[in-house]
Amino acid sequence: MGRKKSQVWLRVFFGPSTSFTTLSPWDRGSLEAHWMHTVRSQRLRELQAKAMRQRRGIYAKIWPPRRKYLDGLLHGLAGELHRRDKGD
Repeated sequence: MGRKKSQVWLRVFFGPSTSFTTLSPWDRGSLEAHWMHTVRSQRLRELQAKAMRQRRGIYAKIWPPRRKYLDGLLHGLAGELHRRDKGD
């Protein structure tokens, strides 16, 4: 029952065409990186290093959606770090 409630809530909040189930893995990764705008730069660099390690891992090699998600996340984190460095 709880799972069905959460799916209904997502459909009501995000609408049927923009729910998380319709986002591509790349879009989910870049959106997650965009949501990290309040995280400190040092923590972003740590997350970027962790995502790079995961990108080279076996899980990302055998499952393309995971690899695309990590690519989007790395792209978003790099953009966020570049934006912060440019602002200084």
